[in-house]
Amino acid sequence: MKKKETIVKEEWIKDYINKNGPVNILDVEFVDAYINEFNPNHVIQPFGANGCKELGKMLSTLYNDNILNRSRISIHGLGRDYPIWVYVYEMRQ
Repeated sequence: MKKKETIVKEEWIKDYINKNGPVNILDVEFVDAYINEFNPNHVIQPFGANGCKELGKMLSTLYNDNILNRSRISIHGLGRDYPIWVYVYEMRQ
């Protein structure tokens, strides 16, 4: 059984996606909103989205629980400190 805190965070993520559309872990507004709401452990980055492993794990869990769809998009060309692709999550229909 999931902890109440986890359920609250999952509901927040689902509400955010329902209101704002697909998200990814490099989405600055999404990541910052999550950090501001829950103050999880995170790493401040000098540019781009801050690092938040908890949020990435939450998105993956929601995908594995068949709540979110996940696809990859290419982000090649953003620089050597960035991956060449990232998962994008959206609500399952």
